[in-house]
Amino acid sequence: MLKGFNIISYIILFEQCILTLSFLFSGNKQLILVPSVAFRYHSNDIEPTTNAHPSDDWILYAQGWFFEENRFRAKLARTALSTVVSNINRKRVSHFTGSGLKYKTLCMDGLTYEMCIKTDGDGLVKKQFQLSNNNVQNFRVSGGTYGKVEYFLSTIDKTIQTKGEIFLCDDNGISIISDIDDTIKLTGVTSVRSILRNTFSGQYKPIPGMSERYRHYDLYYNATFRCLPA
Repeated sequence: MLKGFNIISYIILFEQCILTLSFLFSGNKQLILVPSVAFRYHSNDIEPTTNAHPSDDWILYAQGWFFEENRFRAKLARTALSTVVSNINRKRVSHFTGSGLKYKTLCMDGLTYEMCIKTDGDGLVKKQFQLSNNNVQNFRVSGGTYGKVEYFLSTIDKTIQTKGEIFLCDDNGISIISDIDDTIKLTGVTSVRSILRNTFSGQYKPIPGMSERYRHYDLYYNATFRCLPA
């Protein structure tokens, strides 16, 4: 009897320790949405919108990350970085050391109807959906070459809400795939110290002349751009 009581006591104590550690090491929850794209519908994998021809529909993608700051990992990272980097940007560190909130329900609104989705096992938001061209045009605002649509993604209780944007990429035109590091922004990929300093400290520094060049492509060739990290 006493032995069973001791086991239950140990289990309760262990659970309390887990809760305490979770409280001490966890931080704010953040929802980041990255700019995404929409393409014309050309596949039979998704049922077309009612009364809409395939070429009239758009396939839209919403992407992001729902995560929680991990204070313990962030502290370790800042300590390690402090030997190389001064004036460490805490927010950037939190993005590298956070823990994804897996299988959490988030709701999207601001378009034709509200839809709820779940994050994956890493806390990532990966949603593909379809809208008719009429709906897209109703929600289209200026931005990019062909315009964009905006939406909101939030937790069920609305305590966290973030605005996302999806850029329209029509069938005809020029699309440029560009690197980011040392093409658009200064990173210094040939030096580990430079990478760390340019990533975790100070303002991001643009590569001289590249923004003007890309604007020239946009103005004269009606080009769209896809930027990929190294």
